[in-house]
Amino acid sequence: MGRRSRENLGLYRQRVSKRPADIPDRGPGTPTGGGNPYKDWVELPIDPDNNYWTVLKNGNADTSDVTVDLNSDHLRVEFGGSSNVNYQIQGSTFNGVALVKTTHLNWWAEAGLDVPSGEDAHNWCPEAVQFKFEVQFDTTNGPISAQSSGGNGTYLSVCAGLATYASDQSGSPHVGGTNMTWGGAYVFKNLSAAPSGSTNANLFKSGHRDYFTNGLNTGGLKWRGQNGSATTDLDSIVWASVPLRNTDESALGRYSFVGGAYSQGDPFGKMYGSNFAYQTAYGVMQGRYCHPALFIGGATSNQTRGEVRIKKIRLFIQPLQHRVAL
Repeated sequence: MGRRSRENLGLYRQRVSKRPADIPDRGPGTPTGGGNPYKDWVELPIDPDNNYWTVLKNGNADTSDVTVDLNSDHLRVEFGGSSNVNYQIQGSTFNGVALVKTTHLNWWAEAGLDVPSGEDAHNWCPEAVQFKFEVQFDTTNGPISAQSSGGNGTYLSVCAGLATYASDQSGSPHVGGTNMTWGGAYVFKNLSAAPSGSTNANLFKSGHRDYFTNGLNTGGLKWRGQNGSATTDLDSIVWASVPLRNTDESALGRYSFVGGAYSQGDPFGKMYGSNFAYQTAYGVMQGRYCHPALFIGGATSNQTRGEVRIKKIRLFIQPLQHRVAL
């Protein structure tokens, strides 16, 4: 009787590979022998009434016809009314809308790591913890378009990144003034044409922007929602930390970032931005309290009105293999 026949009769038990219970889950293709647990995107609520967010209408946005709501499964920010208004966001001037995570990030806990000796729970060390933040926009009308009573959205912008503070905001973050900073990936409407009627690759521009840097950006590709756009055209902005730094861990040390636009339909395509990895004074993160946030308003002091529609917001916080065991 052959071995296979004996197996069928139950005389031999087939070998079953057992996975030890103490081995942590890892991502696809992760080699054995060490490494941190593989993390996935965390999708954030797009309903502004969710208590994850503190919604702030500041300056002119607070005194004008501005709507922030969940509309047709999109986060909608509508700068409405019959007149254009200055909704500029630049430096300490904040005349727009912000959605700020109500509580700050405790980076080590978010990454599933114990707080190392000498560090604070909220202190971010990018060599040990990677951060990526992404916003996907409406693909029918583009990221920024006209609103119901007119206006074409020219000069309106969206910035997605972090609001940072020198002190714990205790669940009540604010925007504007000199005791907070903001920054992240960035898109703004550069021309007046309606997306549905434009094939111009410079209708929108993307890159990064922050409290100290006024609009480093570039065009170069159409966005979804423009006339003749394809699934491989731009539909998202993304902002990520660089896992190494060339400055000391001090009150003057700057972190580096990457920010721009890319396409969900071109998963290995390029990111469109400017200064691929960059540092500004905004990158002074040592000891700061960080809140994921969206900043929506005017890229310039030009008066405008229009609508922003967001389909998905997600973030990614990944522990990295550090130079020493953590």
